[in-house]
Amino acid sequence: MRNANRRFVLKARPEGIAGPEHFTEEAVAVRSPEPGEVLLETMYVSVDPAMRVWVSGNPGYVPRVEIGEVMRAGGIARVVESRAAGFAAGDLVRASVGWQSHPTLPAQGIEKLDLSLGGPLDWLGLLGLTGKTGYFGMREVGAVRPGETVLVSGAAGGVGQIAGQVARIEECRVVGIAGGVDKCAYLAKDLGFDAAIDYKAEPDLTAAIARACPNGVDVFFDNVGGPTLDAALANLRVGARVVICGRVSQTASAELLACAILVSSSASARASRDLSCSTTQTATPRRITGWRHRTRRAACISACMCSKISAARLKVLACCSAARISASSQCRYRRPQRREPSRRLADHQQH
Repeated sequence: MRNANRRFVLKARPEGIAGPEHFTEEAVAVRSPEPGEVLLETMYVSVDPAMRVWVSGNPGYVPRVEIGEVMRAGGIARVVESRAAGFAAGDLVRASVGWQSHPTLPAQGIEKLDLSLGGPLDWLGLLGLTGKTGYFGMREVGAVRPGETVLVSGAAGGVGQIAGQVARIEECRVVGIAGGVDKCAYLAKDLGFDAAIDYKAEPDLTAAIARACPNGVDVFFDNVGGPTLDAALANLRVGARVVICGRVSQTASAELLACAILVSSSASARASRDLSCSTTQTATPRRITGWRHRTRRAACISACMCSKISAARLKVLACCSAARISASSQCRYRRPQRREPSRRLADHQQH
């Protein structure tokens, strides 16, 4: 292990797309852990669209990264030295490591990896926050039912591809929106989506969605926002649900950041609504394709989720407070009832 902790700190708040000029690389002495702390060596760091919002003036739903602070990031690390019960040198863990090589962190919030369920990269994807977001967002927020039509934007991304496969497991017809021939082929051939729409090749996305979903959309899982959201809303059926998970098309938008400040301020005056699900919210054992890790078996997911929603348009799906993947296939599962067909919302409004 080196004696220096190499890290990147925020130098200036970007206006638009962030670049190297907004960060500074520095080396500081590695800090030995105090009682209850763990010294880690970072192996992998997750780079997420939400980072652009974290470095803004007011993210709204989480504290911003301050100037001079280490850039926030989740990742996978190896324990170098531990003064906390339950962790030993050599353990692989998941933690908020930040952009640094050797963080010293409190043991609280550090999760030891169960390597019998998947390797380190699996715990950043399918078994990590992206997998949980797709799973709970589709099942608990979207409340998918067998036979429904599900539309997923950003479908080739880490969250979108999991959300779409969860809908397939629930016996839904799944249509994905992605950019480019290769991504659409990946959705249709590798992930088994029923149809894929290349938004870059479609002059009229609203019409393209109507062709792919002739009876309308029951659940729209949105990772993009902007014009894609507008096009999907025009194709909703009566009783449809819209899961606002992300808005990557507007991540660097000054208008969006101003809106985030306004919504956050008004939402703080309202009580947050708690969504909770009891333990043993499970999926029927099926094969599911993980992010860059195909045919990873997700035998059964047991979880206790507690998420708060303070600004529904900005963050419908909050993070799980506690979740784990169980290898046991002995689970109780009640499949939702099949939903009767209904007209598209646009057609309904014409009557």
